[in-house]
Amino acid sequence: MKIFKTVCMVFLSVLILSTILGVNSCVDNNGTVIKTQAELENAFNKGGTYIIAKDITVNKTLTVKNGNYVQLKCTDSYGSHTITSTFDPEWTNDPAISVEKGATLKLGLGSATLNLSIPHDIILNIGTLYVYEYAFLHGSYNVIENYGELEMDGGKINGLVCNRYKGSFVMNGGEIFDSHPEGAGVFNDGTKFTMNGGEIYNSFYGVRNGAGGIFNMYGGKIHGNSGNGVSNNSAGDGPDGQTERAIFTMEGGEIYGNKFGVYTGGIFNWTGGTIHDNSAANVVYYTP
Repeated sequence: MKIFKTVCMVFLSVLILSTILGVNSCVDNNGTVIKTQAELENAFNKGGTYIIAKDITVNKTLTVKNGNYVQLKCTDSYGSHTITSTFDPEWTNDPAISVEKGATLKLGLGSATLNLSIPHDIILNIGTLYVYEYAFLHGSYNVIENYGELEMDGGKINGLVCNRYKGSFVMNGGEIFDSHPEGAGVFNDGTKFTMNGGEIYNSFYGVRNGAGGIFNMYGGKIHGNSGNGVSNNSAGDGPDGQTERAIFTMEGGEIYGNKFGVYTGGIFNWTGGTIHDNSAANVVYYTP
């Protein structure tokens, strides 16, 4: 009887502690199920594979810690869900999610759509970030601010990807579209962007390759932008004092249906791919 009472007391203590801490996650064969901001923050602190099983609203920046590997996804068992925030874009530039140097975050390797819908910056990446088929990121300004390694293998980004100095962005698939009216789908800010596949469309610039930037296009499509499909900058004030002309190398893919296909004052190496049916001109060279 005494042993029974002891077991009951231990069980009751664990139950009370779990309630106080808000720990209601359970383990699914595909990962740990989470439903609250507290559980999401705990996931980022611990690392592992997690299933978002309920819409979650965050009220502060949540950080994937150095050394941690985190995978977030939605599955058919729990359906599609959205992570959003209460941030006011008028007064804060704080991201909803930050990935530290040495950390890895993978989004959308599930079977149902994981939505991240944030009024301003969604992700600040200094580590390694992967975007897959079932990820849909939508924001009103910078969706991803990348200073680390970014790879997009699928999914959708509704807004701007800023690839900042010393960052690296490889796009193998997926869609980037509908950035703000005078913005770009991708702003390559004095660093390296490689496009092997996917589509960039319905912004002002498809890709803006800033001073000192290197943009290599081997596949994919850039189309339907109201300004330039690719704006390849001349020498100017680049990041960290760079003044080099941007370099755009095109060996594959298509650029079409924009106002200008390629507008270049930088170095443009065109050895493959097609530039066609742009309304004002396919290629414009200007003197820096």
